[in-house]
Formats: sequence, C-alpha cells, structure tokens
Amino acid sequence: MGTTSTVVTSGQSLPDLHGLAATTAIEQLRRLGARASVPSGDLSACTVAQQNPLPGARIASGATVTLTLNCHKRTGSCGTVAARGTRLEIAVKTGSVDCRTALSVMMRYFTDSETKGQGSGGFVQEGEWGCISSSAAQEEETGLVTECSDDNRSRVFVASVR
Repeated sequence: MGTTSTVVTSGQSLPDLHGLAATTAIEQLRRLGARASVPSGDLSACTVAQQNPLPGARIASGATVTLTLNCHKRTGSCGTVAARGTRLEIAVKTGSVDCRTALSVMMRYFTDSETKGQGSGGFVQEGEWGCISSSAAQEEETGLVTECSDDNRSRVFVASVR
C-alpha cells in the first residue's frame, strides 16, 4: 500500500470522495494536508469506492484517510447504471470528468429525457452538460446509447450497451 503525505491543518472537515478519480481524491486530501492510503501502482483508471474516515469527519494533523478503489480494466470506465430496461456502461471518452459527475448526470438525463427531451434524440441540457441519445439504428450499429458533453466538446462521456 502506498502513502502520499503532507502537513495537515488540524480540524478540517473531510469531503465526500466517493466516485472521484483516485488521483483527484489524493490531490484533494493533499490540499487538506492529509495522507491518502491507497494501493500502489497505476491509479489512472481508479475511482474511490469507499473512504475511512467517512465524509464530514474532522481530521487532525497527520491524519491518514484510507481509500478503497475500484480500478477498471478499460480506461475511463465509471461503472454501470440501470436504464431503459438494461445495464449501460458509463465511460469517459474525452477530457477530465470525474465518475461521480458522469454517473449523476447520466441518471438525471435518463429520468428527464422522457419528459424534457427535445427533438428525436431527446436532447436535454443538464447544467453544463448537453446530453443526447443515439437513434435506434446508431445504437444497434455502435452500441452507443447516449453521449453527454460540455459546450466545446472538450469533455465527453457516454453510455453504451455492455
């Protein structure tokens, strides 16, 4: 298990790190001055599954936060969601998007597109994200169900049939 460390300011409240990219979570802890206890190795495809102590806990100087990680075989994979009668894999395609955001936006999209969707693709603006579904023919050909991107398409995540 590897440990990163810096100096801690005592009495800081621990943020909720669940779903964040491991490297983002470690950086947040570093900025708080805490130590992150994580497995050694390449963490680029890992997200935080659990943390100890829990979010909101007050951490003292020199505190160590243990992060349990989910490391996906496919870089950018954030896991799956149940939608449209099946399990869909959510994956970051381009840019830096934390998995908690991708999963949350995609679930809101699947809920809202039924009632708020515009046009044949059911376009919905979810905050800074524009999400649209593929046509049935595109979905069958590519497996891509939905794509969400920011305004300039520098950050993109997708839902696809597993």
